[in-house]
Amino acid sequence: MPKNTAETSLVRRQCRVSPGILTDIRVYFPLGVNGVAKARVYIGEKPVLPRSAKSYVTGDGADVGAIDIFEPITGNLPVLNWDVWNPSTKYDHALQLKATWVTEEEMAADRALLAAMLNRLDSINRALGGT
Repeated sequence: MPKNTAETSLVRRQCRVSPGILTDIRVYFPLGVNGVAKARVYIGEKPVLPRSAKSYVTGDGADVGAIDIFEPITGNLPVLNWDVWNPSTKYDHALQLKATWVTEEEMAADRALLAAMLNRLDSINRALGGT
């Protein structure tokens, strides 16, 4: 992200993703950023990091983000929009966006596995005389 980038001239990156459930979203701010570079992440136009479109995240030598957020990613062209800006007049900065999500295919496989496990537990319970 180039130096001298004001919030009014922020840089937007689009990251195409598969439909599913977003479970973890983080921005890595390298050591030396010192809270100068800032970022926001959206699913489409819905803010997810932070939850307010008027706020931002920043850091220094750390991941800043949210885990266990369970936000649906849907639509024909699902994207994470990542807005970044850097009002520093001295240095360019390179941030990293890190995201984890469960795809629709993975969710279907997990549901099938869970159903099979519950059926097996029910069978064991009945064999032991339970109801």
